[in-house]
Amino acid sequence: MPGFILGNTGYELNFPEAVLARTGVLDSVAVHPVFQGLGLMERMLRAAMDRLVERCDSLVATVSPDNERSLHNFMKCGFQPLREIVKPGGQRRYLMGWGACVDAAGSNCG
Repeated sequence: MPGFILGNTGYELNFPEAVLARTGVLDSVAVHPVFQGLGLMERMLRAAMDRLVERCDSLVATVSPDNERSLHNFMKCGFQPLREIVKPGGQRRYLMGWGACVDAAGSNCG
């Protein structure tokens, strides 16, 4: 769902309200270990993106820098790491962006 929802990573990236209003959040994508390596995550990401781009100009997500498969799949789908944050408890996350909020250099709109 795009826009002003609690948890929209666009807030952490300081998107202006006009961009935030058209920003969708990909919250969770997971594949059971038995089925990993079959391209399912990329297919799920692309299916979600196909639906969201009808209402969103930008998409955001978070990925652990240590999760190489997820990071690879998000980047293969056009997402770029925009910033790294450390969550409470020391968990590192990349804030990933796709679409209108990302320019060729990978900077954000904020």
